[in-house]
Amino acid sequence: MAATTGLAPPSIGSAILVAEEDALVAERARARANLLMEFRKFSPPTYGGEIADPWLVVNWVDTMEELFEDLFIEEREKVPLAMRCLEGSAYTWLNGLRKTHATNNPFPSWSAFKKKFFEAFFPDSTKHQLEIDLYKLRQGSRTVLEYEREFSRLVHCIPYVIQSDRHKAEMFAAGIRPDIYQLVHVLNLPTYQEEGLDSGDSLYLQKIFLSGEARNAM
Repeated sequence: MAATTGLAPPSIGSAILVAEEDALVAERARARANLLMEFRKFSPPTYGGEIADPWLVVNWVDTMEELFEDLFIEEREKVPLAMRCLEGSAYTWLNGLRKTHATNNPFPSWSAFKKKFFEAFFPDSTKHQLEIDLYKLRQGSRTVLEYEREFSRLVHCIPYVIQSDRHKAEMFAAGIRPDIYQLVHVLNLPTYQEEGLDSGDSLYLQKIFLSGEARNAM
């Protein structure tokens, strides 16, 4: 009589279950590959770790989120797709985080990824400096259009500084050269008080300074 090992042979049911799980894994891999191909057709932006320019950090995240929305990307696919768009020192940062986690993806959600990403490439110290820059921003020798671009760039990076539409308009006006600010009144252009900025047009005062009459008079 042949000796027995005491181990029961695998049942047909368990073998079928393993085969189904393998098929599911393979299907998910194919689906992700197809998604990645489709995602790349839209030329997603890359980020290489340019910590010196916070606008690039914020703009990269904003652009990625727009793509996620336009392509109806599911939450579980956002981080893997975003990680494919990191290069340079940003990719090195990602690899460092991977080494400290058991899984290949150290981020449980897109929100968690953004939190870590901003901590690394847009830290609080940089945000504080931008706040100072915004409050000190003055038109100086720049044209109104150049001043408006810099103002909008700073506000885009630290939107939480703006308390209301009126606050935003007042901050914009505070940096305009006095001679140009007076020009608004000389030309009898409407002011934000007269038009009621609280109606919701957060760019109304900018439009006043950038209007054809005012621009031609500069």
